[in-house]
Amino acid sequence: MYHPKTGEAVSAKTYEQHLSLKKKGYGHSAKKKAAKKAAKKAAKKAAKKESYADAVERRLKNHNSNPAKSSGY
Repeated sequence: MYHPKTGEAVSAKTYEQHLSLKKKGYGHSAKKKAAKKAAKKAAKKAAKKESYADAVERRLKNHNSNPAKSSGY
């Protein structure tokens, strides 16, 4: 059986163990690769998000350090 969140495989040796794992949410199918990939992509996107203040600060820093490449403002 497989852990519902991590996908970790656990073998139930007896029927009682099987029922115990079932109560904990374990199932017979492994976590889908597509679901893992989507979760990883969402986590990466969330990590990349930059606050507005950080974006403004980064732009001002770049503008002040290289005025030749400024946009004309």
